[in-house]
Amino acid sequence: MLSVVARDEVHLQFALKEGVDIRALFQELGKLWAAGITGITDPTLAPDHELAGGTANVVLGFRPELWREVCPAGVPDNLHSFSKDLVGINGKVAPATQQDLWVWITQSSAATLYDSTSKAVALLRPFAELVSEQVCFPYHNNVTFDGFADGVANPNPFRASSVAIIPDGQPGAGGSTVLVQKWMMEVEKLKALSVHEAEGVWGRTKAGSHELSPLPEDSHVGRNQFRRNGEEIDIVRRNANYGNARESGIMFVGFCNDISVTMGMLEQMYGVGADGVKKTDRLLDFSRPLSSAVYFVPSLDALAAAGIEPEDND
Repeated sequence: MLSVVARDEVHLQFALKEGVDIRALFQELGKLWAAGITGITDPTLAPDHELAGGTANVVLGFRPELWREVCPAGVPDNLHSFSKDLVGINGKVAPATQQDLWVWITQSSAATLYDSTSKAVALLRPFAELVSEQVCFPYHNNVTFDGFADGVANPNPFRASSVAIIPDGQPGAGGSTVLVQKWMMEVEKLKALSVHEAEGVWGRTKAGSHELSPLPEDSHVGRNQFRRNGEEIDIVRRNANYGNARESGIMFVGFCNDISVTMGMLEQMYGVGADGVKKTDRLLDFSRPLSSAVYFVPSLDALAAAGIEPEDND
């Protein structure tokens, strides 16, 4: 989940069919980690020669209320669906598009990603409708479409786990909360800015990615610095780019052990945050979210306790 390896990936969001048997669904969900989905499928090899460990990484998220039904004490009390649009001080909107399941698959190539995706969708078809699918890719050396370093505010690998993972003794321990948003970017509009203007939007220098000083309050960095009791609190971002001839953007994937931090950053972007700053993020002049959903990602132990785990090969 917290791997920094940039690979081809897909984000699948599903709505459960009416009257679905949750227990039967959970028994099938374990197959998301079986060799047929995570391994290398080669018609010249027998199934036993598929990689049991897999070449794919699979992350599974649940609508918080869905997981709470199964495990009432296994979800943070403050974690809820993104069920209402977030409206900014200037009327701009982050639309609520909550679904029941989020499946995030990363693979070693576009070909193996296609194999894993098609099999995952087929596996879930009896239980859920595929509502959205977005294939993403690493853009060069993890930069934005206009050439700024992306993800530099992430905590270092030694701290990432403590930032993203809910501590022992708390509801949902070992799991994480995640905000998933699809953002459409006006790439050509961004590229038309001078370097100085673009730096003011992002809040960082293009060369070297140094935070501006003084930092513009309405820059992207300025609006995404979340403080509580004077202390800045981080999240772990795992963003990826998407693009075609008609539209380009990013999938924002933000993990944190406390969803109020991630949502607090988003509220600050829209000028309605707890910091009281009535300014919106300058990046909203060049982008807009097309979807927003919140999911709970249980620990492997919690998944297994709920009956979600792959079978071991003999």
